[in-house]
Amino acid sequence: MCTAISLQTRQGKTFFGRTMDFSYSLDPEVFVVPKHYQWNNLSNTHRISNRYSFIGIGQNISPVILADGVNEMGLAAAALYFRAMHPMMNPHRRPPPKSLLRPLSWSTFY
Repeated sequence: MCTAISLQTRQGKTFFGRTMDFSYSLDPEVFVVPKHYQWNNLSNTHRISNRYSFIGIGQNISPVILADGVNEMGLAAAALYFRAMHPMMNPHRRPPPKSLLRPLSWSTFY
């Protein structure tokens, strides 16, 4: 299970942090992605160009999977893992929508 925290100082500076508590070893890398980089979403259904450059932490498991990051405008995102809350664990759930932004795609979306 992962945990995230966001703190703001009296001077208005924001700090963001998270844990990566998985049941297996991670081999994370830092990725710097330029503005207007072209990539496919994880479902390989859409070609996307990110609006801003960003830096993120992830793993190159072909494709690169980013777990979190922050863009040049200061938007930070993290894909947190809560096993018991995962919608795929419910066999009676509705079918997914036609356009789905998975949590691991969110950190590269903007």
